[in-house]
Amino acid sequence: MEQSVAYTLHSPRHFLPEVAAARGEPGTCWCEIGRWSQSVAQLASLRPETNMVRKHRDRAARLPDLYAKNNATQRPLAILNRQMGALRTYYKKCGPGNLPLYGGLNFLTIFKKTGGPHED
Repeated sequence: MEQSVAYTLHSPRHFLPEVAAARGEPGTCWCEIGRWSQSVAQLASLRPETNMVRKHRDRAARLPDLYAKNNATQRPLAILNRQMGALRTYYKKCGPGNLPLYGGLNFLTIFKKTGGPHED
């Protein structure tokens, strides 16, 4: 019970950005997966739209909007996949039941640019 009071309902919101920070990912990547300012989640094209505006956009510029939205969502997905891959590797190293309750993020693999997409 004492251990559970250390965590709040808001704690999971910080977990993956903290993983990215511990791995040495660029700050822009932390912001992206935290959906903070300057992330693609803040783009107007990814916000819910009214039906009237959506119909107008479909008539005026259907394909550019479609492709722009798909491209914008690839960035956070690539960053999230990197963090989840590092966590899976860490979990395999520790083994079930051996994960530290607090901390331990310093044992994650350090991020190294490979020339892949969305590493900046």
